[in-house]
Amino acid sequence: MRCTVIQLARVGDLAQSVPLLRALKSSGRRVTLICPADPGTWIRHWADELRVVDLQGISGLAGDPVGLMRELHKSLGDLLSSEVDELYCLNEAAPALGLRALLPARRCWGFGDETHPAVAWMRELTTRRVENRIHLSEWQLALRPDLEAEVSAARTRAQGPLVIHAGSGHPARRLEGEFWKALLKELGTRMPGTRILLSGSGSEASFCEALAAGQAHVESLAGRTSLDDLLGLIGEARLLLAQDTGVLHLAALTDTPLLGLYHASARAFETGPFQHGARVLEIVADCHPCVEGLPPCGDFTCRASLDPARVAAEAAALAVGDPPPPADESLLRGYTVDFGEELYLLQPAEGLDQDRIEEKRRQLAQVRGELPFKLPGVSRAALEDLRTRGLGFVDLQRRFGLPEAGSLSLGARYREAAACLSSGESR
Repeated sequence: MRCTVIQLARVGDLAQSVPLLRALKSSGRRVTLICPADPGTWIRHWADELRVVDLQGISGLAGDPVGLMRELHKSLGDLLSSEVDELYCLNEAAPALGLRALLPARRCWGFGDETHPAVAWMRELTTRRVENRIHLSEWQLALRPDLEAEVSAARTRAQGPLVIHAGSGHPARRLEGEFWKALLKELGTRMPGTRILLSGSGSEASFCEALAAGQAHVESLAGRTSLDDLLGLIGEARLLLAQDTGVLHLAALTDTPLLGLYHASARAFETGPFQHGARVLEIVADCHPCVEGLPPCGDFTCRASLDPARVAAEAAALAVGDPPPPADESLLRGYTVDFGEELYLLQPAEGLDQDRIEEKRRQLAQVRGELPFKLPGVSRAALEDLRTRGLGFVDLQRRFGLPEAGSLSLGARYREAAACLSSGESR
C-alpha cells in the first residue's frame, strides 16, 4: 500500500509527525514524505521517499490558487501520474492544501476536509487552548487510531555530556543571556565535572560562544553541526535541556532523558516532549499561553519565573534518575511525561487525578470521531477582541481557516483551482 504525507511545517513539527510516519511504515505502507527542505538522513528511517517543495519560491502565490497550482505541478508533476492509496495533509497552509487538491489519492485524511472532527478540533484551539489536552502527535495519530503507535522512553545514563540547546527560532521564547549564564553556574555546582555542550543555529553562534567563554567545561557547537550530527550527540548525551524547539522534539525520538522549558506561547499539553519519562517545567500564569501570531505582550513575568536554581535542580535529579524536586511556591510547575495509560499524560509531583485522565480520554475520542463533536465556530466577539490586540479581522479569518463572507473556503478554492488547471482553464 502506498501513502503520501504532506508536512510543510518546521523541523519541530516534522519531528512530532514521526509517530504517525512510524505507525504508517510499521504497518507495511510505502511512505512518500513531502516537506519544505531535506532535514537529513534521520527522517529516512520513517520515509521511503523524500520530496522537497521550495516554499520560498512560491511564498507570494497564496492569493493566486491557479498560479500556485502551476508551480506545484512543475516541482512534483511526476507524483500526479499515479494514484496513491492514502494521502495525509498535516498542514493548513496554502501550499499544503494545494498539494492535497492536486495529488490523486483513493482516500485522504487531515486538513482540507472541513468536516473531519480532528480538523474541527484543531481550529477550536484558536479560542480554547487552555482546555486542550491533546498533543500534536496524538492529534495526527488520531487520524488513524487503527494503527499501532510506538513511543521512545528515557533511559538514565551514568556518563555522557549535558547538551543544552540555548536558542529558539521563536523570538518571544528566546531567553536572555543572563538566564543561561546563571543556569550554567548552577549546573556547575550541582553536576561538577560534567561536560556541557551548547547547541544552536549559525545565527546563534556568537551568543553561545559568549556563554561558553571562560568556562573550561562548557563548549559551544552552535552553527557547527548538522541535524544528523546533533542527533548523534544527543543520542550519547546524559541529558538534553531545551525549550520547545525542533531540537527538543528530535531528541524525543531517542532514549536520552529530556528536560523541556515551556513559557510564552509554548504549552506542554500540546507540544511537550513525546517521550515516556521526559520532564517539563512550565509557567503557570493567567496569561499563559500567549496568542500565536500576535506581538509579544511585553510582560516578562513568565521568563523571570524560570528560576535557574530550580531548573538546575530538576536537571541534576533527572540525570541520575532521582524523583523531581518538591514543588515550590513559584510560577513554575513540574511534570513527568507518562504513557502508562497509553495516553500522553503530564503527571505532576502529586499525581494525576482520575477525572483529568477521563477528560483526556473524552477529548481524544472526540478527535477520533468516536464521540459526537459539534463543529466549532469562532465568535465574532472573540475575533474582534483579538483584532484590537494587533491583527485585522480578515487576517484572523484566514488564519483561523474560516470562510470569508461570500467566498469559498480555502480548501474549496484550491480544489477548484486544481480542476481549472487540469482542464486548461485560467482564472
